Amino acid sequence: MRILVLTRNAWDDTNSIGNTVSNFFRDIPDAEFANLYFRASMPNNRLCRRYYRVTEKDVLRNWFSPDRIGRAFLWEPDAEVEAPEQSSAAREKKLISLIHKYDLRAVGKVSDFLWDSRRWINPKLDAFIEDFKPDVVFSFVKALSQYYQTIRYLRERFDLPLLTWIADDEYTGYLERGQKKQIARLQMELVSSSAVKGCSQEICDYYNSVFHCSATPLYKGCDLSAPVQKRRGDQISIVYAGNLLFGRLDVLRAFSDAVENCAAAGTALSFEIYSGTPLTASEIEANFGNNRCTAFRGREDYDVIKERLRKADIVLLAESFEPEEILKTRYSFSTKIIDYLQCGSVILAVGPECLASIRYLRNIPGTFVIDSAEAIGTQLPRLLEDAENFDRRAAETRAFARQHHDEKVLAAQLDQLLRAIASGGTGS
Repeated sequence: MRILVLTRNAWDDTNSIGNTVSNFFRDIPDAEFANLYFRASMPNNRLCRRYYRVTEKDVLRNWFSPDRIGRAFLWEPDAEVEAPEQSSAAREKKLISLIHKYDLRAVGKVSDFLWDSRRWINPKLDAFIEDFKPDVVFSFVKALSQYYQTIRYLRERFDLPLLTWIADDEYTGYLERGQKKQIARLQMELVSSSAVKGCSQEICDYYNSVFHCSATPLYKGCDLSAPVQKRRGDQISIVYAGNLLFGRLDVLRAFSDAVENCAAAGTALSFEIYSGTPLTASEIEANFGNNRCTAFRGREDYDVIKERLRKADIVLLAESFEPEEILKTRYSFSTKIIDYLQCGSVILAVGPECLASIRYLRNIPGTFVIDSAEAIGTQLPRLLEDAENFDRRAAETRAFARQHHDEKVLAAQLDQLLRAIASGGTGS
């Protein structure tokens, strides 16, 4: 079975989207993959060799020679990224960070214009699709022009069956801003899908009520081969791994301050933050510079983070308490929940109860939840004082993971669905 995966960035296991895609597909037997993506980054995964890349810069530079737009290439795991590719990806990542930081909407409008021009849809792209001959297309449900125009073209030109996954609630924001075009694009993608999956039961219920799309949850599976973590030593280690977007940085700063207070009161602690979200040296200093127990480790390969989570006493999941950020993440299911479930450590969740991720964690035995920003300073010491029960908590959480998130069971279900879609059927 040949699966074409659409992503905005290259398929990269060091970010949450990339390792989620790998988690979905790594146990699908006899599967081949190709990745069509839209940024300057280079891939980093062990499943896919075939790629087609097209970027805004590529479209703009070759506006009057559209047949030159796009690049098909093969990529082997562990291949070295050449210096020009590294520089291009780094510049693009810095620009994207500035756009998010300063809300540069004009840049987004230029980007939409370039993608909506469809000048990048050319014989090179057709040749890539025709050479790979995909049985199924997998895509996220996104109103971004890249996704919309690609899905529209693949359906019109090649009539390829489509499996879509709702990763985030984009609809609510578009509805509040009256962006009817974006809502219509979401509608088109969902209507075009042979099957629709979602990151949480809540987001499936919500989108089903709006779009009548019969979405059902598709969760990441847990690799449960590692033993449950046993408490070691006198020092309690806490690890956060994830992005710093949607207000999470503010929560981590408050949590770091609480860690420092507990350490000052006599508890031996370490708090490490792993994140691919770029921070400048001055930003790191402003947020964590005065805290002795906190270390910002930056970006690391997924395998490194996975191992670090397995060795932690406590793994931290953080969500923002700011109303505007709650709106963006209300129905989302953090993929970090699965990474944390499989590591065998105690899970500590900090975030408002109205979020789907926090409600889900609240129902997992052994998990400790702090559901208000004001309570971080008083609730963290309660968990730390209960250290003798860390092993029991971790064992209870592992039992839940085995029952609900075993990757072999979930992979078999996804494999069955993909084969049904590829043969012309639909699934749920």
